[in-house]
Amino acid sequence: MRSILVALVIVIGTSWNCYSYHGDTHKIITEHVVKGDIEEFNFNTYLKDFLDLRHGYREAIKSSVIMDQYHFQLSNTIEEVVVSGSDLEDSPPWRCVHHFHNPLASWETAGLGLIEIGRNRILAGDSSTLWAQRPVGAQNDGSYSWHDVRSYYYQALVSTEPRARDSYFWLTFEGLGRLMHLVQDATVPEHVRSDSHMNIFQFHYEKFIAKESNIEILERSLSLIDRYTYDDSLSQLPPEASGLAPIPIARMVDTDRYNG
Repeated sequence: MRSILVALVIVIGTSWNCYSYHGDTHKIITEHVVKGDIEEFNFNTYLKDFLDLRHGYREAIKSSVIMDQYHFQLSNTIEEVVVSGSDLEDSPPWRCVHHFHNPLASWETAGLGLIEIGRNRILAGDSSTLWAQRPVGAQNDGSYSWHDVRSYYYQALVSTEPRARDSYFWLTFEGLGRLMHLVQDATVPEHVRSDSHMNIFQFHYEKFIAKESNIEILERSLSLIDRYTYDDSLSQLPPEASGLAPIPIARMVDTDRYNG
């Protein structure tokens, strides 16, 4: 019933505007991370040195698909699977109601309030931080939380049957892309202000960023500030007073330091 209500609210509110970036933008950001050097980390090198995947992100993996009486296999490179995952996190569209996190609210109430009466939240999405750390199998329409993806990764490492190993690696890398999607969403103003930006007539970040004449403004602004670097020591600190999202990756979105 909850899923039906969420879907109804999304449809009424023109769901295609719930996204932080359009799918192509998510893909471009993810592709940059997969292929490039991020601080001192290189994804391609990691795959080769630690997972013994000789071709790195160009390694082909397969996934079995069963539809009615048909059984066939898909084959893609790791790069394609991760990039695709960063797009698929918005599918089906009502998953995106769990892609918001207001750092000024308690984590239990930091998600998007779909229906609110006074201070009562009648229908609301999870904070993206909590959504990313739901228990195994607890997400809707696909299970790709941190815990789910870790379990797929483990199965990929211990599986002795090549087909099973490939299938679990596929789930692992698709899940990685989906988790990256949540971090990317946290860079968009609406997604940290509990603003679903569903009104197609309202001016919002996506419209600004997509307007070609604004590129010069953005480039000039970026040239005036120091490049942001993520303090990796934060990722080693468990979130304060949050049994709901105890894995330190939560700190990538909310460091619990902003006081207004």
